[in-house]
Amino acid sequence: CVWRVSDLVWVYTLFFVVLGLSAALFGSWVERVGPRRAGLVSSACWCGGIALGAAGVFLHQLWLFWLGAGVLGGIGGGWLISHLGFAAVFWAAALSACGAWVCAVHSARTADPAV
Repeated sequence: CVWRVSDLVWVYTLFFVVLGLSAALFGSWVERVGPRRAGLVSSACWCGGIALGAAGVFLHQLWLFWLGAGVLGGIGGGWLISHLGFAAVFWAAALSACGAWVCAVHSARTADPAV
């Protein structure tokens, strides 16, 4: 099997284009199903894409390599980025709410020592 470098670099283009599209198109799905299910599905797509890409290399099938490592891996990567982004936003919101509560309690105690 003789693959040219110019054929192999397309997997990176496919990966990042599909990653961006899947993050944009399925971001609301990730938010709707929750972080655990989205993390499980994105990890399965990512790992399945890597396995399919490895099968393409083993079988000397360039299209299978592109499909696995490029398309399916990009879908999993996009969903994973959406999942991590939503988790960070919700964590930051919870942390700021907790910080606001601590500041309110502290200011109430310093304003009135009897509290």
